[in-house]
Amino acid sequence: MKICNWLLALSLLCFVPLAMAKGYSKVDMYHSAVISFDTGRHELSSSDMQKLRTLIQEAQARGEISKVEVAAWSDVKHPTKGDLSKSSRDLADRRIKSIKTTLRRDLGKMKYISSFNMAESANWLARFFNTSEAELDAVFAKRENGALEREDFLIIKREGAPSKAVVVLKVEHKK
Repeated sequence: MKICNWLLALSLLCFVPLAMAKGYSKVDMYHSAVISFDTGRHELSSSDMQKLRTLIQEAQARGEISKVEVAAWSDVKHPTKGDLSKSSRDLADRRIKSIKTTLRRDLGKMKYISSFNMAESANWLARFFNTSEAELDAVFAKRENGALEREDFLIIKREGAPSKAVVVLKVEHKK
């Protein structure tokens, strides 16, 4: 019985620092949601609006939202060379506007929301999706204040796809 108690105590001692460290990790500063659109549509469903409200509420419970970013795709995968059609670029723009409207209504005083139309090849973020890790290291090493950071870039890269939009909130945690 004593051995079981010692093992239980030892496991708790090992778990508590791990659980505490997880709450303060740098990745935890970013909260994100993926919105999926029906083909050709840009309107948010009521469940998508609720998803954004929940994202905002959870982020605000952890601290102050310091940055908001939206990346939206059209319904077509971007070709390696050339541009998507104007209608594809416009669809991604309309998706961004729909999301920004909902975010502004729910965020209140947030002044600026960064947006990335992933259907445009001129968009630097879209160009970096096929960039090597070494090149990315060089880009993020020289970043300016307020610029896209490695963590939010990786979230957008991992979650984004045609017919989707990714919303990333950066949160300054309460002390």
